[in-house]
Amino acid sequence: MIANKRINFMPYLALVLMPFTYNSILDAIIMSIIVIYVLLNKDIDKSIYIYVFLLPWEQLFTIPLVGSMFTIIQIIICIKLVLLNLNGQQSYRTRFSELVFIMVIAGYAFIGLLIHNSIQGLGILLDVFIIFNIIAKYRSGYDSFWENIFSIVIFSTICTCLFGLLHMQFIDRWIGGIGFVKIYYGILGTTRSAIYINIALLFTFVLNIERKLKICIIIFLYAFLLMTTSMTGIIVNVLMIAYCFAFNVFNLQSQTGVSLLKRFAYIVVLFIGIVAILQLEIAQPVVQRIENITSYIEAGEVDKAVSGREGLSTIYLNVFNEYGMINKLVGVAAFNTNDLMNNYGIVIPYSHNSFIDLLLTFGILGEIYIMTHMFIRNLRYRKNKYFKVVMGLKIIIIVSGLTVSMVTTSFWTFWLLI
Repeated sequence: MIANKRINFMPYLALVLMPFTYNSILDAIIMSIIVIYVLLNKDIDKSIYIYVFLLPWEQLFTIPLVGSMFTIIQIIICIKLVLLNLNGQQSYRTRFSELVFIMVIAGYAFIGLLIHNSIQGLGILLDVFIIFNIIAKYRSGYDSFWENIFSIVIFSTICTCLFGLLHMQFIDRWIGGIGFVKIYYGILGTTRSAIYINIALLFTFVLNIERKLKICIIIFLYAFLLMTTSMTGIIVNVLMIAYCFAFNVFNLQSQTGVSLLKRFAYIVVLFIGIVAILQLEIAQPVVQRIENITSYIEAGEVDKAVSGREGLSTIYLNVFNEYGMINKLVGVAAFNTNDLMNNYGIVIPYSHNSFIDLLLTFGILGEIYIMTHMFIRNLRYRKNKYFKVVMGLKIIIIVSGLTVSMVTTSFWTFWLLI
């Protein structure tokens, strides 16, 4: 899985990260080692793959009073990409539509900085610049690029789970009918961890690796998915499995198709497997949450069923409705919409909906532009081997975005736009 010399850094990078103890001095040393390596490494491909590996670790890279070391890594990679292009050492060219997209995000980022004193837009700008350079650089090697990405994401996700075990990243959660239960929180939080686990599962399903190893990885990842007790994670997983069956994603590595009878047999086996898993003790919190949600819906208490998200969405949309016509169309460039709500005198949690956040930030036209650009650009690769996998990835990211605020996280921006 890590035989490619460009990604054989992964075990060493994981070993460096594992001693991370949330002690500022030791953490600063660990992060400095990684930053210096990225700075001194002359292989831009390896720097890009390190960036991808570190996406689910992003929240570890914040040092009190200093800021995010991950941002420094982003800046280093951006400078490297600019210098390579200026020196004529890169053979690729970024499309005009992609350059326009970068300029649009840059405009919003600087407006956000000037008006809202927010630097989060600049972080998104760095991500977008890296993403579109990656797209241009690997356009001719689309399939081999994605195979490397599959391996990196699977290994990185496994390492974050092991890191969570090592550092006991579990929290107590009250689940009606059971009581307090230890659930897996991880580096990213319950739902965001579940999102990344689902991405890793999708990639594991299609990556051409030895069967026993694949089964072990799938069991490991599903165990952690269940331990998050995330309903978003479970729903997304069901949709992902249905998509994979409907579009024969499981069989991409085979030269022959799968008959309808064989697909039906797979579905029966899957159904039996799900029933068996739901009987396990590890799955009981998830089962109980499903029963609780069903009871809330039957009682007409939708807001309770979705953990208060309906009420939050209503409040945020009410603020959007107070915008003038121009702002409704193009937004207000407030990347941190929670701070925006505070400006309106409303103190509430995050919206838990990335698309409402996009709407408040970029407006109706801006959100349509971002999503349309993403879909049209990806459709250019519809004849490539892994196009269906990338579309499955978009399903995970888009559906998850409806229940979690992730606009300012690098990993959501990356997987949405790549």
